Amino acid sequence: MKTNLLLILGLVFIYSCGTGNSESADSDSTKVEPVVDLNPVFVEPHDLPIECKYEGEVFDVQSWQDLNGKNYFIRTVSEKQEDSTFNNEAGDWPTSSQSLFAYHYVGNDKDHFRRISTISYAIKNCEFDLIMSHIIESFGLTDLNKNDIAEVTFMCRKTCTSDVSPSDQLLLMLENGKEYALEGFSEVFGEGGTYEVSKEFNSAPEGFLEHAKSVWAIYSGEIL
Repeated sequence: MKTNLLLILGLVFIYSCGTGNSESADSDSTKVEPVVDLNPVFVEPHDLPIECKYEGEVFDVQSWQDLNGKNYFIRTVSEKQEDSTFNNEAGDWPTSSQSLFAYHYVGNDKDHFRRISTISYAIKNCEFDLIMSHIIESFGLTDLNKNDIAEVTFMCRKTCTSDVSPSDQLLLMLENGKEYALEGFSEVFGEGGTYEVSKEFNSAPEGFLEHAKSVWAIYSGEIL
């Protein structure tokens, strides 16, 4: 009887040790490093891969990793161009034009980079004060639908004006080349701040529109 009891205790000990190791192994095997890094880093323009072409003067370059590999997001503004279409003899006013751009490239350190988004925002033939700029602090990364591909959110403004009034304002969310937009006006002295929602948000993943609205609310106020 004593021998049988010792045998049973031994089997229980062996089983419990084996079960503990199995659970530990299973637990270790489920640990997966996150694919998407939502903490972008600034990159100097001269450090960009040769495939990352752009037009204009660089505002900033941001880089991060996600399921697409290495990402580069470049914001630029062109030089203001004085138009040559006006006629002094006819009493025309001189006009100017300017554009801003955003470029999104993906790839990795071994393969070529490809451009998945190109954004341009322009004013043509402005007779007054032409102001065009990215809202630099509005840039942000999210992964709201948890697919390991970062959503990029940013805003920009443009205006051709002779007084103090709201500027045209654009917010864009980009995911893997798809664009979602809020387009309206900055808020100045309690005026403006309104926007229209692009139809792409009708089929956007949950949380996209709410996030866009929250970013707009933070950065729509224009300090003159």
